[in-house]
Amino acid sequence: MIMNFFIQELNYSFANEDSFFERELSEIFESKSILAVCGSGLRGLLLVNSHKQNLDLIDISKDQLAWANLRLKSFGLNEDEYKKFWLEKQDPQTLKDTLSDIDNNQMYEFFASNDWMEPLYYGRWEKTFLKLNRIVKFIFGKKRLNELEHCQNIQEQIEFFEKNRLRWYFILTIVGNKSLFNRLMYKGQFVKKNIAQSYVQFYYNAYKKLTANVL
Repeated sequence: MIMNFFIQELNYSFANEDSFFERELSEIFESKSILAVCGSGLRGLLLVNSHKQNLDLIDISKDQLAWANLRLKSFGLNEDEYKKFWLEKQDPQTLKDTLSDIDNNQMYEFFASNDWMEPLYYGRWEKTFLKLNRIVKFIFGKKRLNELEHCQNIQEQIEFFEKNRLRWYFILTIVGNKSLFNRLMYKGQFVKKNIAQSYVQFYYNAYKKLTANVL
C-alpha cells in the first residue's frame, strides 16, 4: 500500500515545493490557524505569517514530524551556523550538543545511518535526485553545464536547450520514466499516468515551458 511506503522512512529532508502563494494568502487573510502536511517541514513552517497564529503540521510519518522539529530548532542558529548544519558533513559530538533539547536519540540515528553526511540530502527523494544529477552531468558534460549556468537571459537559455535538444531528450528518456522512479524510490508505486502523453513527452514539455519563462 502507498501508505506503507510513506511511513517506512524519511522520504523528504528538503523537498522543493514553493510556498509563496499560500504564504501570501495567509498574510492577506491574517490567518490565525494553519493546518499543513508536514513533509520536510520547510513548506509548512514558511507559512507562518506576521500575525499571531497556530500552526499544526500533520504527517503519517513520525520521522517527518521529528525532522520538522529539527528544522525548527535550527532556525535558532545564525546564518553561518545554519548553512554549516544543513550543508556540511556533521561531527557526532557537535550534533549531540545541537540536538540536546529535542528528540535526540531518533535524530542521532538519522545522522549515524547516513554516515554523518549533509542533512539536506537524507530524504529518499533527495537521494534519488542526487543519483539523477550524476546521470545528467555525465551525459551533458561539464562544458555544456557550464554554458547553461552562464546563460544571461531567457533567450540564451532557450537557444541552449534547442541546440542540445536531442541530448536533453535522451537524458529525459533515461531519467523521466516510471521504471527508474520505481526502482530508485517508489518501490512499484510511482503515480499512475492519466494523460495521453508519454512520461518523457510530459517532462520534455514541462521543462520546455519552464526554461522559456524562468532563468
